[in-house]
Amino acid sequence: MSLLQDAAEYEKNHWDNYLTRIRSQSARDYLSQVGKLIGLLILTGLLLDGARRETLHSSSFVVAFSPGARLRTTKGTSSPSFVGQSFSRGSSFSTDATGRVTLAFRDGSVVELGPRSQLTLMQSDAFRNGQKRRQFQLSSGSARVLASPETETRFVTAEGIVGSKKGSFLFTVGRGVSADSAASLARHALKPSFLQSIERGVWWPLDTLLSRLGIMGAGTILTTDSQRRDACRTAGVALQKALISSGASLSPGKELSLESAGLSGDALTQAQAAIRGPGFVLVQSGSNFVATVVARDSAGTRFALTPQGIQERKP
Repeated sequence: MSLLQDAAEYEKNHWDNYLTRIRSQSARDYLSQVGKLIGLLILTGLLLDGARRETLHSSSFVVAFSPGARLRTTKGTSSPSFVGQSFSRGSSFSTDATGRVTLAFRDGSVVELGPRSQLTLMQSDAFRNGQKRRQFQLSSGSARVLASPETETRFVTAEGIVGSKKGSFLFTVGRGVSADSAASLARHALKPSFLQSIERGVWWPLDTLLSRLGIMGAGTILTTDSQRRDACRTAGVALQKALISSGASLSPGKELSLESAGLSGDALTQAQAAIRGPGFVLVQSGSNFVATVVARDSAGTRFALTPQGIQERKP
């Protein structure tokens, strides 16, 4: 009987000790996880606070950009890093054939730099005779402006040519000022009062944190091969319509400029950004024309344009 009692007592003590060790380990694991969570919250707070300080004390911000955009400041040249990144007078932006960058200002104005363009902020939020004026140097390419009728935006080219206008418009080097409602840029305008505080105090710093953790920010515009082909197809539709009107007057067998087909304004700008090379090849002219354009995707996809439609041709 004594042996059975000893065995039972041993078994009871063994399981009590085992359960005690499990509880102790669970408690240590729990405290460790809590400590890691607290540490992460502190780190997040510090990062958000740094980003918040940067965005709250500036008047000019990057609100959207593509991988083909570059920013040059006194600290050097790099890609824009995150939505809400501030920049100051003297900062320059440049884009490649597929690049875009959108800039927003405290007064609600928005400037979008098109592909193959270079822009420098020369003067921001200045006043002349009671009127607000903002000035840029546009060395190449084009820029669209969304601004109030009271705000004057001034562009100076590398050759010293000046283009200036109040309100919204499109300015292109070599062509000057042209009308453009720029209504599509309204979604990038800074929100008024309370909403602007939330955007600049919470959303932008959160996007900054994601970018510093190596996660692509929400304002980064990713341009994939599929999107480039879609853009070329869309530009092809506009070119097709222009060729239906002017194709009979063009000579086949050589590469022609997009302007010669009758494209202009936004349609021309979009076609130049979507179609590789200076123009298109007209294989056959007249009422049954055949033209070929090449997309800016990695494969160089070709599209054949005819009066009946558009056909994709794999390389």
